Amino acid sequence: MLEPMEFLINQILEKHNVKNENLAKALIEIFDANHKLSQQKSVIDFVLKDGLH
Repeated sequence: MLEPMEFLINQILEKHNVKNENLAKALIEIFDANHKLSQQKSVIDFVLKDGLH
């Protein structure tokens, strides 16, 4: 089963008739990495803001 972001990227690429599978894979990897970094930032922000009382 496709992850929601992967499904969304594939839908957008189909909409614009993009046929490059490598582009799809690269975009999925970029968004996945961005999501992971965002999660890490949230944890760090929480620790710095709420964990140092």
